[in-house]
Amino acid sequence: MSIEQQVINILQLPAVGYINFTADGFSVTPAAFRLLCVRIRSGVPSVIPVVLPAGRDAVYDFEGDRLLISNALPMALTNSQALIVHECVHALSDVRKLPQKVHFNEAVAYLAQTIFMLVKDRHFRANMAAAGADPFNDMVKETISIVDAHGMVGKSVTLSKGDLRGLIRLVRQVQPYASMKRKDTYDYDGIKRPLTYQWLP
Repeated sequence: MSIEQQVINILQLPAVGYINFTADGFSVTPAAFRLLCVRIRSGVPSVIPVVLPAGRDAVYDFEGDRLLISNALPMALTNSQALIVHECVHALSDVRKLPQKVHFNEAVAYLAQTIFMLVKDRHFRANMAAAGADPFNDMVKETISIVDAHGMVGKSVTLSKGDLRGLIRLVRQVQPYASMKRKDTYDYDGIKRPLTYQWLP
């Protein structure tokens, strides 16, 4: 099966149908993911299996309209599928050419990733509750709290500015985003590549 079809299959999983929210005018919905599947079939964005640096399993390249996926990523695992959903949220913003700041874009992607995990892995909530304190775990735990507070699993919700600011604040504590400036944006289509993307193949 082609890597493109594997990504499409993930985006067609029932768990993706439970992701349905809007943050600052950016809607991440089942319909948006369906449209992205159509675009992937057309070749833009392209999906490319590559060798990525250690610790990098997948990344969306805004400049090149490419979803790069590690050859070693086990696509059948829920964690891997959730990562693909995360990167596809970046692809959705690229499709719409939204000049979003890095921290906002990551907060929204992690929100979608968390909803997917909550739906698909019945142990995820308990595992995160038991996880030790560190910037990444703290961000995920707060994301789960926001999902629960608003009943976001399967329900169309517009994220409040307060909740969004809280998620962005936590994203800023997580590397590599902590080293990025508040006004940094992901760049599109031929514009200069952000410093964190210098390693891309």
